[in-house]
Amino acid sequence: SDVGKGSFESHVGLSKYGPFDGGFRNDSGTIYAGGGGGAGGAGADGSGDGSDWSNAYPDLGAALDHMTSEKTEVWVAGETPISATALSQVHTLSRAVKVRGGFLGVESAASERPANALTTIDLGGDLPGLKLKLASGATVEVERFRFVNASARALTVTHNGASLAFSACEIENNVMGFSVEGSGTGPVSFTNCLFAGNLANGAHTAAVSGRALYVNNCVRLTLDDCLFVTNGITAAYADAHASQSVDSGAAFYLVDTKVTARNVRFAGNCVRRRYNGSGGGICRSEYTNGNSPAKIADSAFTNCLWVGNCMMACDYAAGISTGTKGGAAMAIDLGNKSRTVDFKFCTVAYNVMVSAYAPGGVNVYNGTVKFRDSIF
Repeated sequence: SDVGKGSFESHVGLSKYGPFDGGFRNDSGTIYAGGGGGAGGAGADGSGDGSDWSNAYPDLGAALDHMTSEKTEVWVAGETPISATALSQVHTLSRAVKVRGGFLGVESAASERPANALTTIDLGGDLPGLKLKLASGATVEVERFRFVNASARALTVTHNGASLAFSACEIENNVMGFSVEGSGTGPVSFTNCLFAGNLANGAHTAAVSGRALYVNNCVRLTLDDCLFVTNGITAAYADAHASQSVDSGAAFYLVDTKVTARNVRFAGNCVRRRYNGSGGGICRSEYTNGNSPAKIADSAFTNCLWVGNCMMACDYAAGISTGTKGGAAMAIDLGNKSRTVDFKFCTVAYNVMVSAYAPGGVNVYNGTVKFRDSIF
């Protein structure tokens, strides 16, 4: 089979797990009145046309590809199989859609889902992640999923002026987390999401910008009540990773994107053994195509915490100059002093830089950064 190993095992012989172990329901907004269609109950012996739980699409890619102007929701239950074929394709979403997880496969309303239940997309450790393309004007909401064990980015999204929102999602144990690239318009947001253990390994030692999250050329990134913990690289692979050029932003890396972050914690994120690494906790870079200062001004962090982030041996091997852009908690480059980032009620503590050339806390080398009512 070309289905991801971890999730495939949960669907083979579904009779032993019960008839509603997994699947999709593509909801038109009128399904609660008996109309609409969709996917569900992937274990039942149905037609697989996504019309109800017992006729679930057996593959998430198929469910996404069958969304229409009438069928604007996908409901997902259980552990989720995705074929290698579906993972090799780019799935286009061109309208207002919602992709909901956390179902058992028996619900008739989203409110009937078990509290805190998530649907797992398990790539088995040897498959890349899902690829989405959002058309201009699309509004996409994704909620209550776990993305785990991807051998590359767990999710890659490109868009042209779309709006993208994630809530109650967990991105864990992938070689890399999420990547979102826009065209200068369209916001992206994460609410109550966890990014944990997205780490370089022996099979993938190439340099990465934003090991957990990379956002490029979106109008604004909004983070609310999120946790970034133990992303980056482990000591076990530090030497193998050292020969690469630059690994930047173990938690997240932003380019040409404003950020609003509230109640976000960054803990134990680490870049190790780099020639010229650029930030253990977060890294913010200002431009790639000479965009205007307004593009990235007016960013703010409120009530955020950076603790125990690290950048190890940043001047490894031949060494680097005092111009290094490293910073164990943050490295901030806004291009010029007219561009600003504000921090209020924040704490930066116990972050470690093993280098003679960069600080353990915050390194600001272009731009204006204001801290108010904050603790170092």
